[in-house]
Amino acid sequence: MLVQRLAESGVEVPRDCSVVAYDDVVAALGSTPLTAVAPPKTEIGRAAAELLLHRLSGAVGASGPVRRTELLPTLKVRGSAQALTLPAG
Repeated sequence: MLVQRLAESGVEVPRDCSVVAYDDVVAALGSTPLTAVAPPKTEIGRAAAELLLHRLSGAVGASGPVRRTELLPTLKVRGSAQALTLPAG
């Protein structure tokens, strides 16, 4: 809806404004396919299940310190973002 509202206001995507969505579920389906940051859903589910099983196991440290997991998303480039042009120099 953002792209539609921008168009109604006279702002053209991507000429005047780039739009990047989060979560690539429906980003490609609009009249202007959106560039999107896509989280690694399979890996997120796997990590969550492993943590749950670890905590349910009652193993030593299962309820101990916080774990930190980093999972990097991917960028799906589509028609809603303009390429960055850097000044020469």
